[in-house]
Amino acid sequence: MADKKGNSGETLKVVIMVILVALVILGIYMALIVRGGKNQSDEETSLLTEVQQITTMNLDENYPNSERDVVSLFGRITKALYGETYTDEEFSQLATQMEKLYDPELLAKQSNYESSLKDEVQQKKNDYYTVQNYVVADKDEIVYKKIDGKECASLDCLFSMRQNTEMATINYVFILRKSDDGRWKILGWTVKPEDGASVGSAPIN
Repeated sequence: MADKKGNSGETLKVVIMVILVALVILGIYMALIVRGGKNQSDEETSLLTEVQQITTMNLDENYPNSERDVVSLFGRITKALYGETYTDEEFSQLATQMEKLYDPELLAKQSNYESSLKDEVQQKKNDYYTVQNYVVADKDEIVYKKIDGKECASLDCLFSMRQNTEMATINYVFILRKSDDGRWKILGWTVKPEDGASVGSAPIN
């Protein structure tokens, strides 16, 4: 009887060890799958050009969360328009993405939006302008107020622009208005009065 109990105890230990080893192996396997999936996703993203990364954004479902994010995406699209290589179709897609950031009131003031944008970008390219960088104001620098019952926000965005070897930094003030569905939309922008000479009334007219 003593031998049987001893064998039973040893068998139980072996079973427990086998289960523990199996759990460890399963854990390692699952970790590798998750890690591999993440690496694959990162690799796929890195294979896209900057233009492709912007044009494949689903702004209808994943719209920028804050007023700063909206202006930042505007700057990113502007930088791509001035400095990246793209097809006519990709230009139209970039223009559409930018248009989605605009308040309907701003769009209503623009005639032939895409055509005008294309002419403006081409003129800047012909004059060898590029956007080197842009810096959006911090959250605590944003000014909020209500206009006609609508929540509005005013914030700065500093653009660094190059024309050939000449550099210029221009500080723009963006005005945004919150839509009925809670999305911040660009209502307009202007150059801050205290800034020096400008390369235009706005990065993109």
